[in-house]
Amino acid sequence: MEVDKPVWKLKFICPVCEQGSSLTLLTCPSCGHVLAACDEDGTVFPDPRRLDIRDDACDPWPSEQMQCPKCGGSVHFTSSTADEIQAFGLSKDDYY
Repeated sequence: MEVDKPVWKLKFICPVCEQGSSLTLLTCPSCGHVLAACDEDGTVFPDPRRLDIRDDACDPWPSEQMQCPKCGGSVHFTSSTADEIQAFGLSKDDYY
């Protein structure tokens, strides 16, 4: 039996598309930076603690490669783990 890695999402509504349950938490495999990306419209939020700021320089999600807002590398972001999310500064009350 194969168990898929969980996909963690912010509990907040996306300020762009105004949908709930659409902000997926992703991690840069190069530097460990966590960001949020909207599943509905592709908006990338470089800091999931500050959803009022949109970074138009980021490629829309989903894409094969996105540029990391922290290290600048063009990488394939992976689903964040609970440990990565909490190390970034989000609490268990912020995501599910």
